[in-house]
Amino acid sequence: MARKTSAINKSLLFLLSIILLFTLSSCKSKPNPVQQALQGRWVYGWNASAIGVDYYKMYEFTESGVTHLFIRDDGNGIVEEDHGTYKITKDAIILTFEGKSQVQMDYTFENGSLKLTVHRGSVEENYVKMNNEQE
Repeated sequence: MARKTSAINKSLLFLLSIILLFTLSSCKSKPNPVQQALQGRWVYGWNASAIGVDYYKMYEFTESGVTHLFIRDDGNGIVEEDHGTYKITKDAIILTFEGKSQVQMDYTFENGSLKLTVHRGSVEENYVKMNNEQE
């Protein structure tokens, strides 16, 4: 009788384990639409007319982090490169780089369209997402 009870207990334990596994796998969180739209390269550019040089700031977002490039378009190329992480909040994306510097990137997300802006004093840096053909 004890063997029969033990076999039933093992079967029940196995069945409960399977049910728990399916329950946990179906509880995965839905992908964050802002994070999905964020993936890729975002660029802001301006011209320093006094010296005739174009400058670009680029942020490349992946699921695992962010890379920031500061590029000077006069043959010098990449002037600065930083790697870090990001956190999406209700209305901003907080970027934290290895040197512990932080950047707050404000965003709006309407009808599937993401817009990114960094405010630096009176300057508004509005970033444009590059599509695959531009990369």
